Amino acid sequence: MARLRPVLLVHYHELGLKRGNRPLFLRHLSRNLQRATADLGRLNLRQVSGRILLELDDHPDPVAVRDRARRVCGVASAALAYRVVSTVDAMKAAIAELVDGRRFASFRISARRAFKTYPMTSVELNRELGAFVLERVATKVDLRQPEL
Repeated sequence: MARLRPVLLVHYHELGLKRGNRPLFLRHLSRNLQRATADLGRLNLRQVSGRILLELDDHPDPVAVRDRARRVCGVASAALAYRVVSTVDAMKAAIAELVDGRRFASFRISARRAFKTYPMTSVELNRELGAFVLERVATKVDLRQPEL
């Protein structure tokens, strides 16, 4: 099985800036994220489709990086995620690695497609991956307040 590649996905607040200030804001936000996490080890940081992605391969403490990033001004949210090939089979393999052997009372799958040309809708992907989890773990779906 392929090793999961952890990343931190940082969403920033809406940028309704005028006169082309968005690139300047993003440079400052990127610099502030690097400064806030500098003592935790070197991280690759890049901008992707309206987000900032910090690659955490081989990082000893991804949770510390996430917690630190959440406190940076301008960050709306920061979530740990895993990069996989954009196929349902690859997503299922990653999910299996994450849920096998764990117990949780409820869960939710919330797929968001950056590329709307993907052959499945977000709802179809949620259902397919959710059914896969239910086959592997004795749990239930909770769309309002899931444990996982």
